[in-house]
Amino acid sequence: MRNSSSSNDDGHGASQTFLFAGIMLAAALLASVATMPLSSAYAQEDEERESDKSFKIKSFGMDKSGNPYLTVKGMAGEQVPHEPGQVFAYAFVTDAGLYAATSHAGNDTPGEEHDDFEWHSHRVELDGSNGCIVSITPEGDAVLATNRVTLSGTGATSVSKVMTAEFAETDGNTCLVRVFDQAAKSKEPKNDTGVLLYTHGNMHNEHGTPEMDRMVAMERTIEKQFKTPAEVIFHMPYNWDRGLLSLDRDARYAVFMYTDMFGPNSTVIHNITRGIFGGISQYNYCPGVPMGGGACMYMGQVTRPEPTNGQTVLVFAEPARPDHPTLRNIFVKQAKAVSENPKTELLVLVGHGARSNANDLTQQQELSNAAAFVEKKLKFADSVGVTAREDWPGLSPAAVQGAVAKVKAMMAQTGATRVVLVPATGSGSGFNMVASALAQEGISFVRAPDPLPLGEKEFAEWSAQVMRETMEFIKKEKPTQAAITPYWSRTY
Repeated sequence: MRNSSSSNDDGHGASQTFLFAGIMLAAALLASVATMPLSSAYAQEDEERESDKSFKIKSFGMDKSGNPYLTVKGMAGEQVPHEPGQVFAYAFVTDAGLYAATSHAGNDTPGEEHDDFEWHSHRVELDGSNGCIVSITPEGDAVLATNRVTLSGTGATSVSKVMTAEFAETDGNTCLVRVFDQAAKSKEPKNDTGVLLYTHGNMHNEHGTPEMDRMVAMERTIEKQFKTPAEVIFHMPYNWDRGLLSLDRDARYAVFMYTDMFGPNSTVIHNITRGIFGGISQYNYCPGVPMGGGACMYMGQVTRPEPTNGQTVLVFAEPARPDHPTLRNIFVKQAKAVSENPKTELLVLVGHGARSNANDLTQQQELSNAAAFVEKKLKFADSVGVTAREDWPGLSPAAVQGAVAKVKAMMAQTGATRVVLVPATGSGSGFNMVASALAQEGISFVRAPDPLPLGEKEFAEWSAQVMRETMEFIKKEKPTQAAITPYWSRTY
């Protein structure tokens, strides 16, 4: 494959003629293949592959970086050949000639004797009389990610036709034997918008749990109100790339909506989402282990730069935060469920916390803002937001001790006799640390219920509001590269 014969630089027009002479030939080949003496296993494999979504073309065109691309209904490149001499190809007819992204078992050029399953790009010429390759050179670069195949470095400025095909070595030649799919009508992506609803998740993400019910409620709200596809994505296990694919159609814009309650400056995960995945340079900092190709391992998962090669524009909506005017009403519900005499009670919201001191202080401020809202609404004696820094054993003891010291001082100052302890963010382990420490100090407290399912309605309302604001931003600014909305700098 790498030691290929040279092509005629003046043969661009001829290569296009050869390709679609080859496609016409393929129609006859498709009929004749059925009568070939194939083994039953090989015939069954062909039948399954013919319906494989990884070869079913959805759209094609030139992306905003000026590169030919096509999209398929499944995962591009998911199927690779495993018969000797077999070649799979995503082929493009461009104004610079015929190019193809190929993967092969054996060789796709006569005389080669090595496998190259990794998808790679070639400029190709076909013999119009038999559909066999007469010239092939390694030109351009092929990138396959989610449902998209992109070729760069071809010099092409337009693409008129595409096909997915199988070639095979016969009698010393590599020839076209099957066209899986083809399209001759250029289709640019629709000017529509999809939504990726992010949550931390866990390695199970079982349906029927309050957390998953929350995500499904937001997904349904967005799809119903805005008539746009939405997809829930998780950090654990990482599936953001497949989330883009699962939007079901080409999206000009993909809104990334962070739904866990950590504001813009309260967690380094926003560096992972905006910087690593979105490629926004000012946030491109890996808080974990840098990996090749700009990827970053954090929380045990590898996040890679978004794989759409410039076609879909990521827009990062304002993230959920505990002091958001809609979401802070969840804490009103929680406190109201257990409070008996607010005037003699201290309201304490307990949060997850962060490793960075700056991030942790921001979380405490967001929680305190939300607590102050609840205090005013229900007339508590006083309120505060604290964090337990629950994921970091070296930091959590001091954080819990500091939280208890704040509570004791505020109770002494206000004369409050009981604490209403509210689980706000985190897994619950940090809340339990604070609760145990209060009990050891002999401080009377009552535990409020969890934020879910109480807050499912508020999350659905929040998602609709944020989506509406983000759509207005997109309509006004029409961003051409990954962007964050101006609402990130909003304070409450």
